[in-house]
Amino acid sequence: MLLLACTFLTTCFMDDICKLGEYRCYVFETNHS
Repeated sequence: MLLLACTFLTTCFMDDICKLGEYRCYVFETNHS
């Protein structure tokens, strides 16, 4: 079975200045019997 997990990552500096993050998706393959 394939699972898709997406996260939105943000990059912050000095707790004040945040850049626009990037949206990443990961595909996991699970083998459960």
